[in-house]
Amino acid sequence: MDITGHALIVGGGSGIGKGCALAFAREGAASVVVADIDLAAAEKSSAECKAVASRPGFESRALHMDVTLLDSVEGGVAEMCKVFGRIDYCVNCAGVS
Repeated sequence: MDITGHALIVGGGSGIGKGCALAFAREGAASVVVADIDLAAAEKSSAECKAVASRPGFESRALHMDVTLLDSVEGGVAEMCKVFGRIDYCVNCAGVS
């Protein structure tokens, strides 16, 4: 599989979402944006992505996102598009109770 684009991982601060973020980094994504309601967890996952990335020039960023708030989701998507130009892959692993 050719994974060379820009990935947004919602709920990427822990669990399956974090695993997905790390997998995209290992498999050659150009960037991974880790979005989570827990910004500290997203920052930790983002740092781990940088540590395991296989692609030279890889970038990872953490982003606060609350999927229960439309403005938060729209703002996060807009920020990613502003920085990276587009979203090639989007994984939603946010848990809402």
